[in-house]
Amino acid sequence: MSTVGPSYVEGLRARIGTECIFVPGVRAIIVDEEDRVLLQRRSDFDCWGLPAGGVELNETVEQALCREVAEETGLTVEAMEPMALHSGPSQRFRYPNGDEVQGFAISFIVQFNRTAEGRRGGRDRTSLFPNRCVAGGHRADSCGDPSNFQELPRRVHRLLAVARPKMPLGHS
Repeated sequence: MSTVGPSYVEGLRARIGTECIFVPGVRAIIVDEEDRVLLQRRSDFDCWGLPAGGVELNETVEQALCREVAEETGLTVEAMEPMALHSGPSQRFRYPNGDEVQGFAISFIVQFNRTAEGRRGGRDRTSLFPNRCVAGGHRADSCGDPSNFQELPRRVHRLLAVARPKMPLGHS
């Protein structure tokens, strides 16, 4: 779904400033057939994370997931399955610009369209990392990545450890 003008959150921010707001969101767990996890280098926090974002007004979570994956990775979602729900005070954080949010997010296991893979790379840089490194909490530079990988938040490690046995989309 494409929005015209400012997003819902941008409209709220124009009225209330940096005050904490409640934001529904989606997260994508994208694992390829070689058991590598697609992560993005976030430009806002300068760290690696799952492709994710907010749900806009008049948009379903499925539409939001497809839009966010396309915007952030250049990939087209082919299939998705809800996998985890994240809510509560642990989902509250402050962006570097001072904006505060408390999220309520659904994580999905995502299968992407292989024909669209060539355009990978949206707003943030993306890379595939071995699931054993990411889910196991290893630093990716110890798994062959030269980019001085910062460790993912513990919640991502836990999510990937739980997601792997549930891969429904043709993964072994």
